[in-house]
Amino acid sequence: MTGRRAAAELRFGTASYRTAQRVIRRVTGLRYQTATVAGRRCTWLRGGRGEPLLLIHGFGDRKETFTPLCMALYRHFDLILVDMPGFGDAPVVSSAHITPPAQSRFLAAFLDALGLGSVHVCGQSMGGGLAARFVDDHPDRARSLTILSGAGPDGLSDEFEAFRSRGRNLLLIRSLADFEQLLDLGFSRPLPYPRPIRRHLASQFALRRAEHAGHFNRLLNPEPGEEFARTYPSISARTQVIYGRQERLVHPDNMHTYASGIPGATLHVLDNVGHNPHHEAIGFVAKRLRAMLR
Repeated sequence: MTGRRAAAELRFGTASYRTAQRVIRRVTGLRYQTATVAGRRCTWLRGGRGEPLLLIHGFGDRKETFTPLCMALYRHFDLILVDMPGFGDAPVVSSAHITPPAQSRFLAAFLDALGLGSVHVCGQSMGGGLAARFVDDHPDRARSLTILSGAGPDGLSDEFEAFRSRGRNLLLIRSLADFEQLLDLGFSRPLPYPRPIRRHLASQFALRRAEHAGHFNRLLNPEPGEEFARTYPSISARTQVIYGRQERLVHPDNMHTYASGIPGATLHVLDNVGHNPHHEAIGFVAKRLRAMLR
């Protein structure tokens, strides 16, 4: 495809994606909000009604990854979708601010800024590991914990590491081709997103590639006390761990580490689902989150 045609496709994809997001926000009542938290600009979406549910996205991603899931949850929860420091619409930060202990402190400060005490907590991929760390650090602030395809101490999948050994880190997107490969690795079946929207999403990932490279290296080579833990003895909230049987991005041993390392955690392994159950199994994930209300 020529540069001119690719640029036109990107413009169309960007417009289409923004239109879809506006429709979702109109239906769910999600509203874009911003404030200063811990001395830095913070951005989030909030809407719906019910008990508060904090949704924490994965590495390189952004709060909007949860908006399709919100279509099944806005009648049951006060939904809070936050851009973690260094990602999405949040400003640039040093990699010291994206370690699990630093992110846990940020989440506590964020809930303080919103005037919230305890909330339901759900995180996906990196966000799953951060959610576990936050709830272990602040057990009184969690009504429940849900970990979706959580990244953790067992690292990334052998297949992902094989790409890295060939000089291709699929979480550091450079092009549409890279993004297509990430989708292939992260989903059990092709998503019905037209190519213009895939091109738009690829462009969003690529915008902060250099910054995210530093963050990735810090998470992969943590200093003492920064690593994802194997046990979480302070967690007392009801906990569920949800993984896809076709997980090919994080190492699947992480699911057993979380299920055994968190007291009373239940494990759900879904057939025909990969790294993104919040997209591939919306109905099941929404049902399991609603079950935490009881």
